[in-house]
Amino acid sequence: MPPATEPPPPPANPEVVVTDGSTAGASTPPGAASPSGIVESGTRGAAQPSPRRIDLRAAIGFDTWSSGLQENAQPSFAFTLAGGYTFGDPAARVRFRVGALFGYTFLKETDSKDSFTSFLIDPTIIVRVASRLVLMGDFGIGVLSISGITPSSTLLQNSSVTVNGTQALSLIRIGIAAEYELTDRVSVFFWPAYASSAKKQYFYGDIGRFELLAGAAFRL
Repeated sequence: MPPATEPPPPPANPEVVVTDGSTAGASTPPGAASPSGIVESGTRGAAQPSPRRIDLRAAIGFDTWSSGLQENAQPSFAFTLAGGYTFGDPAARVRFRVGALFGYTFLKETDSKDSFTSFLIDPTIIVRVASRLVLMGDFGIGVLSISGITPSSTLLQNSSVTVNGTQALSLIRIGIAAEYELTDRVSVFFWPAYASSAKKQYFYGDIGRFELLAGAAFRL
């Protein structure tokens, strides 16, 4: 009589063959290669925060004058360029950015136009509230340069005052922005702010401006 033999053990991960020749019942763990050679990932389709840290921004809008004028003035066109570097883990909810800002607007008067040019250091707190939406608060400190002032300017105390050349004033700017990321490189934002310059000798008063800006950012 031939010696008895034991049947071979069943395979560790049995496969079920179906009529179209494909297999079922085999599981592919996350991170392992599937039968087609594609590596499966445990997180599929999740939006990841952009790791790009340098940003360039351009915005347009208008300024309205809240103080510093002897009479009312119409809103004026405003233009802003900015750039900065963001610190911290891209996946963190709160991050810190240090940037610089250049701004331009003007005050149209009866017989002249006063040009306002701003140069600011602009630290910013960035808070991510959704996968593509962030809120930002910035506090800029710098200088405001005003050129084109005439003796009859509404910025001055009276017409007997004469100023020569470009005038420089201190400037503080507080802004709050909402930014939506279209891609990992490009986003759009809405950026209201308030800018204030302390009264200088011979000027009518502190100069206050509300800014409403909208623009786009490009990250490197």
